[in-house]
Amino acid sequence: MRKALGLHRVEVIENDNIRGVSEGDVILLGCKPQMCEEILRQGGMWKALEGKLLVSILAGVRLERLMELVPQSTRVVRAMPNTASKVRNK
Repeated sequence: MRKALGLHRVEVIENDNIRGVSEGDVILLGCKPQMCEEILRQGGMWKALEGKLLVSILAGVRLERLMELVPQSTRVVRAMPNTASKVRNK
């Protein structure tokens, strides 16, 4: 994955949302829309998101709603990919 993205340091963290958000600068939120509140209200998430960029690819979750669930210092962007996306080597 690192080579495909052209990055030097990429780490995939599973089942530890707080650690992943704490260690990242840009957070990609990609889950089922009905799960976003549970994820963003998880204990410690508020502090972990302070000053970060949160990119949401959640269908049907409005920007205003996301902004209510994160600290004011968190920058929030919605992105809606319209084609299947995949990370791969050439």
